[in-house]
Amino acid sequence: KIMKERDEELRVIEQEQFDAQAKRLLQLKKSVVKISNAVHAQNERRRKKQQALEMAQEQEKKDLLSQGFNPYEVFRRRELEEKQEQEKIRAAAMKQMRAEQLLERLGKEDEALRVDE
Repeated sequence: KIMKERDEELRVIEQEQFDAQAKRLLQLKKSVVKISNAVHAQNERRRKKQQALEMAQEQEKKDLLSQGFNPYEVFRRRELEEKQEQEKIRAAAMKQMRAEQLLERLGKEDEALRVDE
């Protein structure tokens, strides 16, 4: 009789563990599907945006050719100007960061000198 009760308790515990594992796996699958759908949607938005950009660039290329300009030269010049602007912004940010670090270091040194006095 005691063995039957123990076997029944063990079976109940095993069933509870199985149910908990199944629940975790289902939750994991839902999460994976949700993330996968989000990634696919984001990729589709990016693809549509890229396609629209390419179409606009192709139209601009035709317009430039009809005006007698070299579209590759115009696009390359624009790309270089954008890179230069980004580099200016990055350089300004680095300069600001170095200035802030210097001020912080000077403040710490000043504080250390006051403590020593």
